[in-house]
Amino acid sequence: MPYVTDLIFDEALQQLITKFNIGKIYTPNLIVWNYLEQNLSRLAKRVVLANIPPVDEVLSVYRAALKKVKSFADALLFFR
Repeated sequence: MPYVTDLIFDEALQQLITKFNIGKIYTPNLIVWNYLEQNLSRLAKRVVLANIPPVDEVLSVYRAALKKVKSFADALLFFR
């Protein structure tokens, strides 16, 4: 595959989607994910992204931990 910034990226992606009957695309790369999120419906209407934004994937563990800490802190304040 050419780089997402290459002028032939769209065409190369469309060819691969057709050749291999691709229905979902996973990418951990935020730049590629954002590009596909904005352009996939134009390039291949039936193809979807298989993952949530990579930043959200990485941060989901931290967000869950922060939520748990907040609930502990709220509970401690309640018992004061």
